Order: sequence, then structure tokens, then C-alpha cells
Amino acid sequence: DSGEYNIILNEGLVTEKVITNVLITNNNVTVKSFDELKNASFPVNSVVKVLDYGDAYFLISNSETSILAGDVRINNRNVAKIRFIDNLCKPEWFGAKGDGSTDDTQAIVNWASRVGKKACNLLQGRRYLCSSIVSDNQVIEFEAETAINWNGSRLEFNESDDSNSTRVRIQGDTKMTEFWCFWHGSNYFDRAIATSGDDITMVDTLIEAENPQPSEAGSGDSRDTTFKINGNNHHYNGIEFKNIFWCMDGNPDNDVINVTVDGLIIDGYGSGFSTQGSIENLTIDGVTIRSISPNAAPDPGQNAITGGGANMIVRNVSVEDSGEHAIYLSAGNTIGAVSTLRMSNVGVLSSGQCGIKLRGWDDVILSNCHATDQHNASSAGPNEDGFRLELCSNVKLLNCSNGNGAKNGNGGYYGIYINSSNQVQINCFTADNPQEAAIYISDSLVPGSVDDIFLNGVMCHDFTTDFMQVNSDGAIGSIIGSNLMVRGPGNLLVTDVSTAPAILKLHGYLDVSGSDLVDNGSASGAVIVDTSV
Repeated sequence: DSGEYNIILNEGLVTEKVITNVLITNNNVTVKSFDELKNASFPVNSVVKVLDYGDAYFLISNSETSILAGDVRINNRNVAKIRFIDNLCKPEWFGAKGDGSTDDTQAIVNWASRVGKKACNLLQGRRYLCSSIVSDNQVIEFEAETAINWNGSRLEFNESDDSNSTRVRIQGDTKMTEFWCFWHGSNYFDRAIATSGDDITMVDTLIEAENPQPSEAGSGDSRDTTFKINGNNHHYNGIEFKNIFWCMDGNPDNDVINVTVDGLIIDGYGSGFSTQGSIENLTIDGVTIRSISPNAAPDPGQNAITGGGANMIVRNVSVEDSGEHAIYLSAGNTIGAVSTLRMSNVGVLSSGQCGIKLRGWDDVILSNCHATDQHNASSAGPNEDGFRLELCSNVKLLNCSNGNGAKNGNGGYYGIYINSSNQVQINCFTADNPQEAAIYISDSLVPGSVDDIFLNGVMCHDFTTDFMQVNSDGAIGSIIGSNLMVRGPGNLLVTDVSTAPAILKLHGYLDVSGSDLVDNGSASGAVIVDTSV
């Protein structure tokens, strides 16, 4: 039947092979509803078109092949199989309108539960409003082994929910392309999407709120993130959040392994990307994050990127106007608790607190990382430094900088803050206009833990008080600075230690207006200041 052949082909429902083997038949029938399809009698191999299912086509067959609709008794005559010819199950087949005003909740829930293990291409630009998903206590759940190309169509929600109930759950072995999730409400969009299972790929995902979500500091403490990651081997390529307060994080109750995020954009956020629960083997590559608004009082949000897990890579990142720390990766509360962090090509502008803060890491390399204007609301204070290392070991900073474009003493409280860390190498670092000191070293978290701090090629100018401050109640190990270029109105070095450092040597071009050395400690030690070039 060439007429039927052409109609199906033009709608793109089947492949040529299926058309050739199945649809060339004279037993083509049209019915209005799925109930009519089940209750009527058709010859085997009939092709039945069902109008109320979005003009879906079914094949009547005695084949034992597993199919979508399952076993159906046709006219009480025999058990037949009904399946979608094209395996491209669409929401319209379950009654969805996709017009943005009709409540499509039940149709979408039914479609999601039946589309499993199928390749599906949705109609372009549809808006499926799910306005009763929360009140009906339902979940849009996609089974494993599903592949859906949304073609820019989107799910829309407008119900507020304080229960942190999941609205969309995506099981493992699934791929979503051009998925768009839209929120009409003015409150928080909690737990919109939760992944559950291994081997999930999402390409070109947009999660958007119509209006910026509330930005009160601390208001999200009892809330949940909009996108929750749970499972292993996930790849998110091109994911964007707009006006979402709590964006994306791991599951705090389960460890997650092997996650790659390529091309992450967060525009207008409170808390950006979090690895809470520990995401091991995480790569974040190509990230642009902008907060709700700078200079808000209180600060408009929390950390842009936060958390920590073994074998982490963060590269090609731009963060502007973060509410708290731009990047705060906390791996633990002991020295070197978690191993291996690589961070490169990072730019931070106007962070509420530190530009980059690391805690509890071992084996760290930061290269080409630059932070400007810490504490975006006013002058900086403690814990608002360019770079802050706590409880870290085996750290290398290569070609990094911290500064203040306005030259108002707001280039961080300290350029680099080092506490209870050892084997730290800082190579080619520039500290411009810090409010307090360019370098601060302390062992207040673990007394006697600071040793082997090497500064090579460090340049500092326009510091307000001191180039370096060393503070300790225990024994400080070696601190050696070479090829330094220091110029400023303050002191070169201030020490406040009970036991003098084993070695403290500074060498380079040292031009300061204050005293060359101010030692407030109670003990004398081997302190060498070499002012030669």
C-alpha cells in the first residue's frame, strides 16, 4: 500500500528496513482510541493507526518478541502482541498536549514509565506543563536504557514544594539530549532532577527559573539542590542553570565515582556545583559561573564550586561575584586526607570570601589560577584571602596571582594563607595590594606541622602592612624564599613564634619602608634576610 508507506515515511516513524519487512500490507486500519484497538478484532500483521495516541501506529502480531504494550487479548480470540512500530514513543500518544497551558502531568508520567529501552525523538518546541506532580505525589521516572532527544521541548513546573520530593528521576544507561526543565514559581526549585544509576549521559541540558530565586543568606539550609547526582560513570556535556539558587551536587549519603562535567554555565545562583558526599574521579572542564548580584548585603549566596573527592580535575573556570568562596574544596580535617587535585586556567573576580580555598588535600597542582578582589561587598577580612591552604601537603602553585584592580587594599586579606601545611612550592606568584600581608604562615590547626615552604619568583607590591607574617605556638620548619621582588610601605617580615623557624631565608630584591625584620617572638633563631639582588 504505497499511500500508507509514504505517510509513515514522511512522519519519520520507522526505518526503511521496517517499512520493507512490516508495513507493506493491505491490512491497514484506523481507530480512534487505544481501547478500541484492544477490543476490536484484526488480522495478524495488521497495521493499526490510533488517532488519540498522536496518530501512533501499532502492529498486530503473534510474535513472542518483547514489546512496549505487553500481552493484549484481541476480541477474546487469542493473545497477540501490540508494539509501536517505530519504537519512538511520544508523550502525545498518552494524551499530552504540549501547549504550556494544559496540565500534562498524568500523560507525562505514563509516557515516562512506558518509554523505557526505546530511542525517542520528541516533537520540537513542545511545552509539557506538569502542574500537579507534587500534589499528586508522583514522579516522572525514566527507566534504564532510555535514549530521548527532546528537540528543545521542555518540562514545565509551577508547584512549590518544601518536602524536597524528586520530580524527575533518570535511571542508569540513559542518554538525554536537549533536555529543558523550566520553573514558573518564585520560590526554590528543589530536587527537580535526580539521577539514579550508572552510565548516564546528558547533552545540552537547560534548567531555568522564570524569576531569580530568593537570595537570602542561609535560607537554603533546609532546601535541596535542583539537580542531584547519584550513581557512577556520568557525563554531562553542556549543562546550564539560570536563576537557580541551589544548582547541582552529589548525593551526601552515597559516594559517586567517575563524573565528567564539560561546559557548565551557572548564571544567577546561590550555591553552584557541590561534590557533597564525595565525588571521586570528578572532572569539571569549561565552567562559567556568575552570582545573582555583587555587593549584596548579606552576601547573595554560597560557594560557586565546593566539596572534594579523590582524583579531582578542575580546569578552564571563570567565577564572578560568588557569595562566599569562589572555589572551596574541602577534602577532610586532617593533613593530606585525600589525594590528587589538579586545577588549571582558573579566573576569579569578586569573591565574597576566598578566591580559592583548599583543605585536607595531598598532591595538589594549581597552575594559571588568578583571583581578583576578594570580599566583593567591602574591605576584606579574615578567611577572605586570594589563596588559602589548610591541612595540605605536597602542593605546587605555578604561575598564579592575586590582586585588586581598584588598588583600594581589597586584594584579599592575605595573598596566600598557609596553615598547618607542608611541602608547599610557590613558583611565579604575584600578590598585588593585599589588605594585610602577601604571605601568611601559621600552624594553629596542627602545631608543629609547617615545614618545607618554598617561594620562588614571588613578586609583591603595594601591600598594606607586611610582606610575610609567620605565627606559631610550636616549631616551624624551613621557609625559604628566592628570587623575590618585594616593594611596599610595610615590613618585610613579622614573626610571632615561641620557637624560631629552623630556617627562614629570604633572597631577592627587597625594598620596604618598614623595618627589615620585626621579630615579636620570645626565642631567637636562624633567621637570614638577604637583601641582595
